[in-house]
Amino acid sequence: MKISTIIKQRRLDLNLTQEQVAEQIFVSTKSISNWENDKNFPDIESLVRLAKLYDLSLDSLLLEGSDIVKEIKKKEKVYELQKISLIGPQLTNVFLMLMLFLPNIFKEFYMSDYMYGLLVLVIASNAITGFYFINKLDKYNFRENGNKTLISIQIVGSILFFVFLGFTTVTSILLK
Repeated sequence: MKISTIIKQRRLDLNLTQEQVAEQIFVSTKSISNWENDKNFPDIESLVRLAKLYDLSLDSLLLEGSDIVKEIKKKEKVYELQKISLIGPQLTNVFLMLMLFLPNIFKEFYMSDYMYGLLVLVIASNAITGFYFINKLDKYNFRENGNKTLISIQIVGSILFFVFLGFTTVTSILLK
């Protein structure tokens, strides 16, 4: 039996309205409606409150409504992938800083083969990491569950990377 069916049936058995349940577990009536109509799942805190209110065991709710366990695991995986996905942009920042300061410190890095090699490392680092995490996050409906702030930071970082790359290329051509 689905969790939506269980919580709706139990509410009706106890002669409670959605408003009463919402008030007792500190959520909106829309949330209760969405849960009962299988549009989404309660978060873990709400699930614990529902189990207490309905005098159900949390184990039975989670086992019978196994979709909720899958959803929680999916959200945990997305969160872990989001944290790891920041490694690529940070590596890019390190390489960009090297590109900025190495020519001033060591003259042999100024648009030499070393500099081109470093540029290739920057591009490869960003591209590989980006493609890897885009593919991984798409498996977990990242666009549906992703943190909008994190996505914004990644987009701005990518734009700044290409602007800086273009600026560096143009200035190196003009200074030759």
